Amino acid sequence: MQGVWLVLAAAGWFGLLVLGTVMASRARRASLRAAVTLRKHLRPYLRRRAAEAGIELEESLAISQEAIVTELCDLADRLTAHERGELAHGDTATMAVSDTVQMPLGTGPQQPKP
Repeated sequence: MQGVWLVLAAAGWFGLLVLGTVMASRARRASLRAAVTLRKHLRPYLRRRAAEAGIELEESLAISQEAIVTELCDLADRLTAHERGELAHGDTATMAVSDTVQMPLGTGPQQPKP
């Protein structure tokens, strides 16, 4: 009788082990699927913005969810740093008020008369 209980207990533990493995596998697949979807929708936008900003890009063939998310975050960080740099040192620092405010005709800078 004890042998039957021992076999049932071992089968129960084995079942829990298989169930845990299957659930972990499903979670990994769902995570990878979410990362691939994120890359599919976000990467083209980030690459276009980087090209507009003149940031050099390297081609990446990341296949793990961590690598995909890291690649997208790095690209977004580079874009953010570039934009912050442009805002801090952009052309607006040298603009005069007359360049930014609409003035009525005839009141702008006058040419000197000879």
